[in-house]
Amino acid sequence: MDGSESLSLRPFNLELSKIVVSGLQIMEIFVVSIMLVGFGVMFRFIRLRAALLIIGMVVLAAALLPSAGKFTDYFPLWVFWGVAIILGINLLRAVLGTLFGRA
Repeated sequence: MDGSESLSLRPFNLELSKIVVSGLQIMEIFVVSIMLVGFGVMFRFIRLRAALLIIGMVVLAAALLPSAGKFTDYFPLWVFWGVAIILGINLLRAVLGTLFGRA
């Protein structure tokens, strides 16, 4: 292996649908989160409007998940993860604001 092979850029293939967290695949986590939102509505922990917003975000994330790996071919990896972290923080703030109210 010469020096030019080690410096060549290889495309980063990100298959998010195969991510496993604590033995659960990512699509199973979406189903469990929708189920928990349903229980929250049944036991009146969250309002129906807030539950519909959360479920809408989960469905949107599940719909956009397969195409997320294609963005890594066009942008550097650090840009992709930077945007993912910013979106994740904003999503967390939105969910916590919906559940606990504005601070």
